[in-house]
Amino acid sequence: MIRELCREALKDDYLRVLTAANGVEALALADRWILDVLVTDIVMPGLDGFGLLRALRRRYPGMSAIAMTADADYRGRSVQEITTAHGFPWTLLKPFDVSLLCAAVRSLCNGQGAPPQDAGPLSGGQWGAAPQLGATSSPETKGPLENFAR
Repeated sequence: MIRELCREALKDDYLRVLTAANGVEALALADRWILDVLVTDIVMPGLDGFGLLRALRRRYPGMSAIAMTADADYRGRSVQEITTAHGFPWTLLKPFDVSLLCAAVRSLCNGQGAPPQDAGPLSGGQWGAAPQLGATSSPETKGPLENFAR
């Protein structure tokens, strides 16, 4: 499962990785932990990745996040367009190389933010950047979530 693969890869970077099966569980984790980076799948049962980020930003204004998706379109619109509008600095198109996720999380944790604006589609399906935000967040995947917490 992608959630476990991502958790293992990020754990190797000496990060505390918290996982949840859906957006509601992710919000419950946010009640107990200060989140550094949110990695979320876009399509999840119940609360989608966009709703999750909106809810977390009410608690942590300026929270940054990484989006993952298997489809370039969401409800008839370009995922890249929607993630940019929601302020996701990174959007990864599945399948992607897990090293790209690790690099994105490190970038956000180190305050470096988004990839270059001209990044375009990169190997593994990673897209370019949305506007950079000041803070970092926590991670999730298709129906599940992984939170990086301090």
